[in-house]
Amino acid sequence: MKEISQDTQNILLTLKKVATETLERKQRLGEYAVVWHQGKPVILEPKSK
Repeated sequence: MKEISQDTQNILLTLKKVATETLERKQRLGEYAVVWHQGKPVILEPKSK
């Protein structure tokens, strides 16, 4: 298997961080989010207060 360069690892880490922060913000605002799960789009409903 081909090794991933340090630059690529840093980019992936940054993308994961931004995605996590965005999903957390949407949850705090009470907004839904659409994510991919097992090859299909899934709607994540906001938690009720």
